[in-house]
Amino acid sequence: MGLVSLVKMLWSFSGRWGRWSFVERSFFHPMLLCGLIFGVAHLLEVQDVEKNELIVNVAAYLFFLVQLPILVRRYHDFGKSAWWVVGVLSACTLIFGANSFLIDQGVQPYLAYFGLAIFFFFYLAAVTIKGDVGQNQYGSSPSSSLPSRENK
Repeated sequence: MGLVSLVKMLWSFSGRWGRWSFVERSFFHPMLLCGLIFGVAHLLEVQDVEKNELIVNVAAYLFFLVQLPILVRRYHDFGKSAWWVVGVLSACTLIFGANSFLIDQGVQPYLAYFGLAIFFFFYLAAVTIKGDVGQNQYGSSPSSSLPSRENK
Protein backbone atom coordinates (compact mmCIF):
# COMPACT_ATOMS: atom_id res chain seq x y z
CA MET A 1 0.00 0.00 0.00
CA GLY A 2 1.47 3.31 -1.07
CA LEU A 3 1.64 6.42 1.05
CA VAL A 4 -0.93 8.24 -1.08
CA SER A 5 -3.48 5.43 -0.77
CA LEU A 6 -2.86 5.23 2.98
CA VAL A 7 -3.49 8.97 3.38
CA LYS A 8 -6.65 8.71 1.25
CA MET A 9 -7.89 5.80 3.34
CA LEU A 10 -7.21 7.50 6.67
CA TRP A 11 -8.45 10.98 5.74
CA SER A 12 -11.50 9.99 3.75
CA PHE A 13 -14.86 11.19 5.04
CA SER A 14 -16.88 8.75 2.93
CA GLY A 15 -17.84 5.24 3.88
CA ARG A 16 -18.30 3.48 7.19
CA TRP A 17 -16.10 1.98 9.90
CA GLY A 18 -17.21 -0.58 12.44
CA ARG A 19 -16.62 -0.43 16.16
CA TRP A 20 -13.32 -2.33 16.20
CA SER A 21 -11.89 -0.26 13.33
CA PHE A 22 -12.92 2.86 15.23
CA VAL A 23 -11.29 1.71 18.48
CA GLU A 24 -8.12 0.72 16.67
CA ARG A 25 -7.81 3.96 14.70
CA SER A 26 -9.18 6.24 17.40
CA PHE A 27 -7.01 5.12 20.29
CA PHE A 28 -3.97 3.15 19.13
CA HIS A 29 -2.89 5.23 16.12
CA PRO A 30 -3.07 8.60 17.92
CA MET A 31 -1.17 7.11 20.84
CA LEU A 32 1.59 6.14 18.44
CA LEU A 33 1.50 9.61 16.88
CA CYS A 34 1.73 11.37 20.25
CA GLY A 35 4.42 8.95 21.41
CA LEU A 36 6.43 9.73 18.31
CA ILE A 37 6.06 13.50 18.78
CA PHE A 38 6.95 13.40 22.49
CA GLY A 39 9.75 10.91 21.83
CA VAL A 40 11.33 13.29 19.33
CA ALA A 41 10.93 16.14 21.82
CA HIS A 42 12.64 14.05 24.48
CA LEU A 43 15.47 13.11 22.14
CA LEU A 44 15.96 16.77 21.29
CA GLU A 45 15.99 17.48 25.04
CA VAL A 46 13.46 20.28 24.84
CA GLN A 47 13.60 22.07 28.19
CA ASP A 48 11.97 25.36 27.27
CA VAL A 49 8.38 25.69 28.51
CA GLU A 50 7.26 27.61 25.42
CA LYS A 51 8.69 24.94 23.12
CA ASN A 52 6.95 22.25 25.17
CA GLU A 53 3.65 24.13 24.82
CA LEU A 54 4.23 24.37 21.09
CA ILE A 55 4.88 20.62 20.88
CA VAL A 56 1.70 19.86 22.87
CA ASN A 57 -0.34 22.20 20.65
CA VAL A 58 1.04 20.58 17.48
CA ALA A 59 0.25 17.14 18.90
CA ALA A 60 -3.31 18.23 19.78
CA TYR A 61 -3.83 19.70 16.31
CA LEU A 62 -2.55 16.52 14.62
CA PHE A 63 -4.73 14.44 16.94
CA PHE A 64 -7.78 16.48 15.89
CA LEU A 65 -6.92 16.15 12.19
CA VAL A 66 -6.58 12.39 12.53
CA GLN A 67 -9.73 11.99 14.67
CA LEU A 68 -12.16 13.99 12.53
CA PRO A 69 -12.49 11.57 9.58
CA ILE A 70 -12.39 8.58 11.95
CA LEU A 71 -15.34 9.93 13.95
CA VAL A 72 -17.27 10.88 10.81
CA ARG A 73 -16.91 7.40 9.32
CA ARG A 74 -17.91 5.76 12.61
CA TYR A 75 -21.02 7.92 12.91
CA HIS A 76 -21.82 7.07 9.28
CA ASP A 77 -21.88 3.42 10.34
CA PHE A 78 -24.97 3.97 12.46
CA GLY A 79 -26.63 6.41 10.06
CA LYS A 80 -25.62 9.81 11.47
CA SER A 81 -24.22 12.57 9.29
CA ALA A 82 -20.91 14.39 9.73
CA TRP A 83 -22.84 17.35 11.15
CA TRP A 84 -23.26 15.42 14.42
CA VAL A 85 -19.48 15.24 14.73
CA VAL A 86 -18.99 18.88 13.75
CA GLY A 87 -21.68 20.00 16.20
CA VAL A 88 -20.33 18.11 19.20
CA LEU A 89 -16.71 19.02 18.52
CA SER A 90 -17.71 22.68 18.05
CA ALA A 91 -19.60 22.64 21.35
CA CYS A 92 -16.61 21.10 23.14
CA THR A 93 -14.30 23.68 21.57
CA LEU A 94 -16.56 26.53 22.72
CA ILE A 95 -16.78 25.06 26.22
CA PHE A 96 -13.00 24.68 26.52
CA GLY A 97 -12.50 28.18 25.13
CA ALA A 98 -14.95 29.62 27.65
CA ASN A 99 -13.22 27.64 30.37
CA SER A 100 -9.85 29.15 29.43
CA PHE A 101 -11.41 32.62 29.58
CA LEU A 102 -12.89 31.90 33.01
CA ILE A 103 -9.54 30.62 34.31
CA ASP A 104 -7.94 33.89 33.17
CA GLN A 105 -10.62 35.71 35.20
CA GLY A 106 -9.80 33.69 38.33
CA VAL A 107 -12.85 31.39 38.26
CA GLN A 108 -12.56 27.67 39.00
CA PRO A 109 -12.38 25.51 35.83
CA TYR A 110 -15.57 23.52 36.41
CA LEU A 111 -16.80 24.16 32.88
CA ALA A 112 -14.04 21.92 31.53
CA TYR A 113 -15.58 18.95 33.34
CA PHE A 114 -18.83 19.54 31.46
CA GLY A 115 -16.95 19.63 28.14
CA LEU A 116 -15.06 16.45 29.01
CA ALA A 117 -18.32 14.72 29.93
CA ILE A 118 -19.86 15.63 26.57
CA PHE A 119 -16.76 14.45 24.76
CA PHE A 120 -16.67 11.20 26.79
CA PHE A 121 -20.30 10.33 26.03
CA PHE A 122 -19.77 11.22 22.38
CA TYR A 123 -16.90 8.73 22.17
CA LEU A 124 -18.79 6.20 24.28
CA ALA A 125 -21.65 6.35 21.78
CA ALA A 126 -19.21 5.76 18.92
CA VAL A 127 -17.81 2.69 20.66
CA THR A 128 -21.05 1.14 21.92
CA ILE A 129 -23.73 1.85 19.30
CA LYS A 130 -24.06 -1.00 16.87
CA GLY A 131 -23.80 -0.06 13.20
CA ASP A 132 -26.64 -0.42 10.71
CA VAL A 133 -26.90 -3.88 9.19
CA GLY A 134 -26.44 -3.95 5.44
CA GLN A 135 -26.51 -0.85 3.28
CA ASN A 136 -27.29 2.64 4.56
CA GLN A 137 -26.98 6.05 2.89
CA TYR A 138 -23.22 6.11 3.59
CA GLY A 139 -22.31 2.74 2.08
CA SER A 140 -22.30 -0.96 2.82
CA SER A 141 -21.76 -2.39 6.26
CA PRO A 142 -18.10 -2.84 7.21
CA SER A 143 -18.97 -6.23 8.72
CA SER A 144 -20.33 -7.42 5.37
CA SER A 145 -16.78 -7.43 4.03
CA LEU A 146 -15.65 -9.85 6.74
CA PRO A 147 -15.74 -13.56 5.88
CA SER A 148 -18.76 -15.33 7.34
CA ARG A 149 -18.43 -18.37 9.56
CA GLU A 150 -20.59 -20.41 7.20
CA ASN A 151 -17.87 -20.36 4.55
CA LYS A 152 -15.28 -21.95 6.85
